Amino acid sequence: MNKTMLGYDLNCSSDELYTEYHRKLLKAVDKDEIHFGYMLISDPQFIQTFQGSFQEGWKYLKNSMKVPPTILLDNCIDTCKNHISLQLPTYKKRKKKKFIVFYVLNIYVIVCVIR
Repeated sequence: MNKTMLGYDLNCSSDELYTEYHRKLLKAVDKDEIHFGYMLISDPQFIQTFQGSFQEGWKYLKNSMKVPPTILLDNCIDTCKNHISLQLPTYKKRKKKKFIVFYVLNIYVIVCVIR
C-alpha cells in the first residue's frame, strides 16, 4: 500500500519527489501551496511522523519544526488515537554482600564475601 500525502508518493526517492514538485509547480496557479507542500514532504521528521502516526509524534513535530503547519498538526493530533506505550525495564534483584572484618596487627582488613 502506497502512502500518499498532498499528491506525493512517500515511497518515492527524493529525486522523484523533486521532479513531481516541478511538474506541479508548472501547472499550479497558487505556487505558495505547492512550495509549502514540498517543504513538508521533504522534511524527514514529518515523513517519519506521518508513517508512524502516533499522537506524541505529532506533538513533538509541532514543537520541533521551524515553520509548523499548526492547523494541520492540531487536526492530526485530534484525530490520531495511537499512543506510544513505553515499558519500564525490569532489573534483577541484587544480592546482598556480607562483609567480614578482621583485625590484624593494628590494621583493619575488610574482606568482601559474596554468598
